[in-house]
Amino acid sequence: MKKILIALALLACVGSVALADMDNKEFTGTPLGATAVTNSLIIRGRLEGVHVNVTAPATNTVTITDEFGQTLFSKASIAADAYYGLVFPQYTYAASAATFVGGTNDTANTVYDKTALASKVTCVILGVNAAISNACTVTVVYDR
Repeated sequence: MKKILIALALLACVGSVALADMDNKEFTGTPLGATAVTNSLIIRGRLEGVHVNVTAPATNTVTITDEFGQTLFSKASIAADAYYGLVFPQYTYAASAATFVGGTNDTANTVYDKTALASKVTCVILGVNAAISNACTVTVVYDR
């Protein structure tokens, strides 16, 4: 009986950890020529990174913002698939940059970390190549 209870307790622990996992949302667009496609989704979690999948021979510019106007990601002239891990400068309660002294120098270094999202996120895919279909899928990866 004791072994069964231990096994059930372990399963409960493993199950609860599985709920806090990574997720992603896709923004897909096919701007024709130098036009833009805009998509918005609600994302709740810590932003980890962005994967951009460009269909050759297209070149795109991708910009992702939150509903407060903060630019979360912006990259021009993306011509090949790539993953971009994201970190953001952190701020103190007084709205000044959080810093630490140390590392390879004795000067103030900015503290970087992931950013939390709990709002509408908008992705703009801008086609760069004229007169072709600039198919592109942008995947936002976040920790729920």
